[in-house]
Amino acid sequence: MKNTKKRVLLVSPYLDVLGGGEQHIFSILKVFDDHGYTCDIVWKNEDILQKLQETHNTSFSHAQVIPHASTREDYSHCLYVTDGSYFFSKAQRNYIFFMYPKTAILPTSLLNKLKTRSALLFANGEFTAEKIRKKLHRRVEVIHPYIDESFFYEASCTRECHIVGGQVFSSLAF
Repeated sequence: MKNTKKRVLLVSPYLDVLGGGEQHIFSILKVFDDHGYTCDIVWKNEDILQKLQETHNTSFSHAQVIPHASTREDYSHCLYVTDGSYFFSKAQRNYIFFMYPKTAILPTSLLNKLKTRSALLFANGEFTAEKIRKKLHRRVEVIHPYIDESFFYEASCTRECHIVGGQVFSSLAF
């Protein structure tokens, strides 16, 4: 039996976008790292980890970039951000993250349903989750993006900020 304890595989075709969705998935991976998991990030070049850490002002203790993960069997968790392609994963727990509810990326074919049958689906918000639930007739969890507490420190604000309906607007007059 292979050692599958405390290893996480992240597969995402979007890491080089370095945007909010990547920050969200990166913050989830950081939780695994903080709990001592080895975090393998599948990407074509190793500098992506440094770019992600610099862009999102964080650091990892147990992360590394790997060019590919052909077997995917040595992992306790596989975290996958989908672009519409799916794979058979041998990880003990599989998670598929949806950033938006585009119908074309959902696993609707028989083969993709087989590939994702044991995966937990989750989304970045209730709107996306509800659209996916209606289309796939499956449970979809919501993991809201993490907001660092330093965002709320008065010393870090240089101007008045208001949060309205989940969006940040600066200098609004109410």
